[in-house]
Amino acid sequence: MMKQTLFHLLLVLSIFNCVNGFLLAKSNPDVSAIYSFFNNKASTEEVVKKELSNLEKAWRYVDKPLISVGSKGITTKHGNSLRELLRAHTIVKVKFSSAEEFDENFKTLARYANDAGAPDGIEYLHSKKSSRIILFGMPGISEKIEAGSFPPKKFKKKKKRTKSKNVSLKPF
Repeated sequence: MMKQTLFHLLLVLSIFNCVNGFLLAKSNPDVSAIYSFFNNKASTEEVVKKELSNLEKAWRYVDKPLISVGSKGITTKHGNSLRELLRAHTIVKVKFSSAEEFDENFKTLARYANDAGAPDGIEYLHSKKSSRIILFGMPGISEKIEAGSFPPKKFKKKKKRTKSKNVSLKPF
């Protein structure tokens, strides 16, 4: 008797959940697209996709942090590495051992990079405290990111050249 009552209760709750989701979907078009997607009534094209912001595109352009600052803190070696990497890559992710004092860590590392010969005005583009990463950029890159001219469009990969077959030449 107890099992039947529990089964009926679960059945009523699942029906209520479906009706509630349907009513919520009727009132909000974004929820409607997601609701219909999860109930296999729509294809993925019908789900509303947001355009990535230019800053998010720049964040994703850099695969992983190229500099890692440990618990001993920022050293002049980190500044020199940042200078070299910014010249080569324009934007660089730096991972810190603690998520505290992000602004202070940025200022210190930028100062060390400037002392090592980097141009003045290294930019703080973005940070994610949950992963303890700051995105550094060369001076003037934020305007390019906002305009959409950076990161560059992905290039098509060139086809690999195949080696020509060895043709043996016979003497006459």
